[in-house]
Amino acid sequence: MKPVKIRDENVDFTKPIDWDEDRDGKCSTLSVRREVVRNRPYHFSNWRPDAAELARLNAGGVVELCCVGSQPPVSISVVPGV
Repeated sequence: MKPVKIRDENVDFTKPIDWDEDRDGKCSTLSVRREVVRNRPYHFSNWRPDAAELARLNAGGVVELCCVGSQPPVSISVVPGV
């Protein structure tokens, strides 16, 4: 999946300072919308599957989430695109 524009983006996540693309792979900037919800910071990003990924999902595939480092609390949902 590729990240896509999100409404009201206001933060850019960049690669960690010690990230080595030769060792760790490509790490692009991710634009997100940061909101405070019930006194907690929430970070939203939008992702769009390509045709092959949609076909895998329609055939029973699943979305797999990978977080580098410790596992933060996350949620995944489907919303209308921008």
